Amino acid sequence: MLLLDLERKALTLCERDAAGVWQVVRNLSLPVSEFSDIQALALGGPRGNAVALWSPTAVAWKAFAGEVWEWSPLHEYETPVKDGYLNEVVIGDLNGDGTADLVFLETAKNHLDLVLFDPPNRLAPGDRWQVFEERSFLSRRATAPEPREAWVADLTGDGRNDLAVLVHDRLLVYPQE
Repeated sequence: MLLLDLERKALTLCERDAAGVWQVVRNLSLPVSEFSDIQALALGGPRGNAVALWSPTAVAWKAFAGEVWEWSPLHEYETPVKDGYLNEVVIGDLNGDGTADLVFLETAKNHLDLVLFDPPNRLAPGDRWQVFEERSFLSRRATAPEPREAWVADLTGDGRNDLAVLVHDRLLVYPQE
């Protein structure tokens, strides 16, 4: 597994040990510090054998040899919010069924979009709601996407995961009931 470490300006190579735990094996220093994205790339073959890195001012790639894993989608999900934009996702069991649920932060229309994992390998639409209606003061739009952060954790101490969402200057808590 390769990780783009923006703080160290390095490409971090990780492998599983005998117990199946991921361990950092090597850090490769990057020649440019502004890289902001990484993607698998196939150079001279049908399977990904390299990574591409890019920034606003530079593009680079690094080829690798050895075993290559192939990624394939299991299922896909598109928000039913018209002109919606899924900006971020947090994962946690929000309905107490023992299976992780996905909470997408939809930032074009300011919704939370709950998606349930329906075995085997299927994403099913759950609940969705608008966190707030668009606000505008003096016809200005917000500079940051909202809602901007979310967490899944037991916040009420009842042993069930709750959802906390950071919106504007407020922390909204949705307890599991």
